[in-house]
Order: sequence, then structure tokens, then C-alpha cells
Amino acid sequence: MKSFLRKTTFIFLLLLLFVFPLFLISLVVSPSSAVESNIDSFFFQRFIPTFGRTTTYPKIRRSPVAEIPQYIFVHADSSQTVLEQSQDKAGRKRVPAFPEIKSSESSHPSVPPFIPPLPIAAVPPPIPPAEPTLPVPAGTSVPPQSVADSAVFEASRPGVVSSPQVFGDNENQNQNVPPPSDEEGSWPRTVFAPYVDATSYPAFSLSQTATATQVQYYTLGFVVAQGTGNCSASWGTYYPIGDYLSQDIQTLQSMGGDVMVSFGGAANTELAVACPQVQNLVDEYQRVIDTYRLTRIDFDIEGAWIADTASIERRSQAIAMLQNRKPALEVWYTLPVLPTGLTPEGLAVLTSALDHDVRIDGVNIMAMDYGDGAAPDPTGKMGDYAIRAAESLFQQLKSLYADRGIVKSDMEFWNMIGVTPMLGVNDVASEVFTLSDAQKLLDYASTRGLGLLSMWSANRDKPCPGGSRAYADATCSSIEQEEFQFLRIFRNF
Repeated sequence: MKSFLRKTTFIFLLLLLFVFPLFLISLVVSPSSAVESNIDSFFFQRFIPTFGRTTTYPKIRRSPVAEIPQYIFVHADSSQTVLEQSQDKAGRKRVPAFPEIKSSESSHPSVPPFIPPLPIAAVPPPIPPAEPTLPVPAGTSVPPQSVADSAVFEASRPGVVSSPQVFGDNENQNQNVPPPSDEEGSWPRTVFAPYVDATSYPAFSLSQTATATQVQYYTLGFVVAQGTGNCSASWGTYYPIGDYLSQDIQTLQSMGGDVMVSFGGAANTELAVACPQVQNLVDEYQRVIDTYRLTRIDFDIEGAWIADTASIERRSQAIAMLQNRKPALEVWYTLPVLPTGLTPEGLAVLTSALDHDVRIDGVNIMAMDYGDGAAPDPTGKMGDYAIRAAESLFQQLKSLYADRGIVKSDMEFWNMIGVTPMLGVNDVASEVFTLSDAQKLLDYASTRGLGLLSMWSANRDKPCPGGSRAYADATCSSIEQEEFQFLRIFRNF
């Protein structure tokens, strides 16, 4: 009996010694799904990996693809998706029109992220609310204006990397928008209407600012072509004409205020350049006018476009057609200037308009960035230089109209003049327009009976964090001041 037990024990030990390890090895090398689902125990979770197993239970599958959000700009007339980063004239990088949303890191950092191709029919972002506040930073100064590269009215404007936007066909887009009546939006004979960078982020709230400052009239810039060769109006190429800004403008109009939309500016492609046919240009101007119920518009012509004869002629023809459709529509031109007056190119723009029977309601001069040659030792003199430029323009307008036998009184000529200084430090950094300069210009404009005072820009009418700066900042005036202090001076006009 004892011998039998010894043999049985010996056999059992042999089985344990040889068979069971084989069973364990088979589990490690190729576990079946049935067994695998039942071995999720303390022992196997901790000790089986030490035999060479690399995956613990339960298995989790992770994709090596990391989705990276991109800024895209899709041209309606192109079959390509174009990633763009524009710069303003001073070479400053344009910052996002909306805060960039950063994706989370890939769960496999060793694997390079894969960016899938973006379709042309990408979905545009939601239109931002119309009620926010003030703009974004800029950089350093730009060279003084010249004939070919005139006063850089936008040099301190926040540039913007194109936020995702898709533009499509404009046909039938505004068929239900009624045209403004001649009685709506009547502008005062003399008015202060500061420029607002309409594409800044956060968006500048017209209605909130009007409530805070009692300034009820504004000039919004800038409407341009959606792209080179794309004859469709947009706000700075970033937003299509439509819902963007509409609610804020309607609120301001309901408060008794109004806006003048400015076409052009120093950046991007002017509509008259992108639209080869006059009728197409007229249609785009009319679409903007109808959408925002405008009774006054502005054409900011500068940079290379001030010497582009073809676009100047198309624009003049289109404006004449607009005024034939709506005689009450007021048309202003914003042009670069020196203390000695408009440049020959600026005068040529007005000459073309008169040749096409455009009624010019006013000429607004950009009293800024003259350069040391035209305005030497500008410290404490920027108000004087602005006044001198207005006086020079008065004489130029009298000569221009006299040559055509058009009779106007001096009071009518003064009322045709507008002046727009750049607040604080200009892009030519030696030129600083101070609060005392603003008061001096206000007194002069009131005495002469100028038709318009403006400024670049309401977005910048506040102190910079940390104090004054030696360069033109797009978010602030770069000088010591209180918020909206320039607005509160000029609102007395």
C-alpha cells in the first residue's frame, strides 16, 4: 500500500513539473479569447506580463491619428484649399481673428501627427457675437508715406491670420433685405464718426460704446474683395457681408446713431480692382448698402490702388450709377495727405469722380504718417500739421471745382472737409498725436465748420497695459490717457 502511494505521488509531481508549465507557456504565447476573458485575475494581471506579455487586460485600441485644427481660407473660385497668413504693411504678422483652439496631444507622441486633407466645402465657424470689445497687437513703425506707398492708414490696425471662412455664391443672398429709404439714417451736417476696425478681435461693440460715451456715429473699415480676382464683398476677407455686425448696427441705428461703411483701406484687394465689370462692382456696393441700410459710404483709397487708373475709372463709373439709383446716398473719399495737401494721385481720384458726374459729399484726409521730410520736428505739432493739411485741401478743392465752373461757397467747401488723425504714436514713431492736439483740432474744426472729424481708431482709444510705448500699438494709443478720452474730446464736435 505504501509503495502504491509513493508511486502515485511521484507521478503527480511529474505532471506538475512538466505538464503545468507547458500550460502556462501556451497561455502566454497564444491565449485564446475564451481563456483570455476569464483570466483577468490579480495573479495574471501582475505576473503574466513578466513572462514577456506586453499588453495588459483589458486591451485598449488607440488611433495614431491626431486631428490638428487648421486655419483655412477657401476661395469660392478656386479648387484648392489655401492656408494663408497675411501681413500688414509694416510686416507685422496678422494674429487670429478668433482665439486659436489647440488640440490635445496625441496619445502616441512618438508617431508624427497625420493631418487629413481638408475638403473645399469646409464648414465656416459661427459668426462671433456683435457685443464684445477692443482689438489686437501690432508691431513697429513703417516708412513715411510716398506717392506709391501713401499714408499707411492701416499700419497700426491689427492684422489677422485668416480664420476659417467659406464664401459661396452671392446670388439671391439679400433679396429679402429692403433698401433704405431716404429718410432713414439722416446724418448731421457736421459729425464726429471715429473709425472702427470692424475685423478686430474681440469685436468692438458700437452700441455699448455709444451708451458709454454718447458717440453715436461710426465709420466701419474695411470692406474689400474676398480675394484677388474674386468680385465679392467681405469684411477684410474674413467675414462675408450678411449677419456679421448686423445686429450691433441695427441696435445703434435704433438708438438714433448710424454707421458709414468704408470700402478699401491699405490691406487686401480693393473691390474696384477685383471686379472687372462696372455692373458687378455696382451690385456689390449695392449689396453692402442694402444689407446694413446705409445712407453714407466712404472710399478709402491708398497704397498702390491710388495710382491704379483702371480701378479708379471703374469705381467712379460705379459710384455715379449708385447715385443715379439713390440720389440721397452720400459719398465720401478718404485719401492720404501731407501738410501741403493731397498728392497728385489723390487729386486724380477726385478728378475722375467729377469727370463721371459723381457728387462728392466730402473728402476726408488721413492726417498722419507724413514723414520727417514733409513734417519735420513733429513733437507737439501734430495738431498744427493736421490743420495745415485741412487748409491746403480747402484751396485744392476750390481750384478743382473752379476749373469745372462749379460754384460753391467757402462754407460749402469747408463742410466738404474731414480730418482723421491717428491717436497717440503714429507708425512714423516720431509723430505723436496727443490729447492737446485733439483739443486744438476740435477747436479748429468747430470754427471752420468742417463736415467730419474722425480718428484711427476707436479700438485704440485707451492706455496700454504697463504704460506708454515707443511704437504704434493696435490695441492702445501708446501714450498716457484714460479709456475713450479722445472720444470724449471729439464728441463735442
